[in-house]
Amino acid sequence: MIVKESRIKTRSGAQALSRHVLHGAKNEAIRVLTGSDWLMRDHMREAKRDRLTYGLRHIAFNPAQAMSDAQLSEFAGRLCQELKADPSHMTLIIHQKDRTTHGHLILPEWQEDHVLDSRFSWMRLEKVARLEEMRLGHPLVPGRHDKAIAKALHKEGHHHEAERVESLIPSSDDLKPRAAYTAQARRMAERQGVDLATRKTLVGTLWSQSDGLKSFRAALEEHGLRMRAGDRQKTRPGAHIIED
Repeated sequence: MIVKESRIKTRSGAQALSRHVLHGAKNEAIRVLTGSDWLMRDHMREAKRDRLTYGLRHIAFNPAQAMSDAQLSEFAGRLCQELKADPSHMTLIIHQKDRTTHGHLILPEWQEDHVLDSRFSWMRLEKVARLEEMRLGHPLVPGRHDKAIAKALHKEGHHHEAERVESLIPSSDDLKPRAAYTAQARRMAERQGVDLATRKTLVGTLWSQSDGLKSFRAALEEHGLRMRAGDRQKTRPGAHIIED
């Protein structure tokens, strides 16, 4: 199961997130299991009133194998438990596309008496995902933080589960899986009518069919794309950007 987290700034409001999770045109069906558009907007108003930098936490989770709505709801509850969030304040929406389902969990950053915990949340959410895969008998999906997850599971006394996660750890850091783009980048692209996954596949295909950099640039131009030097040469020397 792939789990991605993003924090929505208060100044951005809830409108863009609401459109994405409640009105995604590419979905065959959208089911609101709990919460509402009104609840998300109300949480943002509270965050603005309390002058919080972030108002909402958006956690998208995509299982590799089919899960029922009840199972997705139970998993959302376990995510809430890990982050010390009150499940009664969550909005949970299920998207169905190409006969598969994935979930969108939206939580308020302000939890009545504390701000939602964000310390090492990237690792902790993946940990909950690995445990859920074991619980359901699904294949384990390798992640970039498996070493940290295994250490945390050992510390919690889940030694058998930790050993299964350790079996996923590659021998070299170069072999670790990396996200092609962030969930926020994907949503921004979708609002502009761009499918990042399709574009990524196209670029990879053009590169594999090119016999050099010159022909690759020409192939990109035929598809309305161009390659240029990256913007952060000091921190990421050699990096390039492909844009339309």
